[in-house]
Amino acid sequence: MKFFKGDSTIKRMSDTLGMPWITFRRANRYTSLAKLSVVGVPWYDAEEWEKTKKICDDPESFHETYMQWLSYADKATISLTKKNKPFERVKIVADQYETWCKEYNIKKNRRSRIKYVQHLLQKKINP
Repeated sequence: MKFFKGDSTIKRMSDTLGMPWITFRRANRYTSLAKLSVVGVPWYDAEEWEKTKKICDDPESFHETYMQWLSYADKATISLTKKNKPFERVKIVADQYETWCKEYNIKKNRRSRIKYVQHLLQKKINP
């Protein structure tokens, strides 16, 4: 197996993001690690998914069941992996999301959930 100069950093990143390190190694051939963008994927456990669906202004934008959502989310992460797109599952806690929306005076909808995930991911990257 051929190793690359940045493998240790790549392996650490892959452990953090839960992706195979080979994906990062391939990406590193063409792009510097600084240029890699990480896709934040909203992630819920069953209880938080139900709570979030209940508090949101757009419950119709959710799947009918948690299992349908989980299947969709798994397919999305597999697709990102196949496209060599680094991603991180960002856990959504309904109460914290609701507090964040109130703090910024924004509606609890799909757009704000995306912004919230970006906010949490940014906090994790730059604490």
